[in-house]
Amino acid sequence: MKCFARIEAGTVVEMMTTQAEPSKIFHPLLHWIEADDTVEIGWLATETGFEPPLPTVAVPQPEPDLSQLQVDLNALIAKFAAFKAG
Repeated sequence: MKCFARIEAGTVVEMMTTQAEPSKIFHPLLHWIEADDTVEIGWLATETGFEPPLPTVAVPQPEPDLSQLQVDLNALIAKFAAFKAG
């Protein structure tokens, strides 16, 4: 059995193990590349093979300001009331 990765926009979005060629099973617009079983969904397909994605760094978010949240809520309530009124 062979392992194949389906690629969209340079990223692995699906993995499949089969004896058949994916181009014989699926629509020809789906792009499948033979891969080894270490490749995972989310990896990047490059000209030389596959690479794991770069780790993401969490950016700390500031604590919400309660007074600004109240202003935003009041603005949304006013928009909803105007929408509901027609």
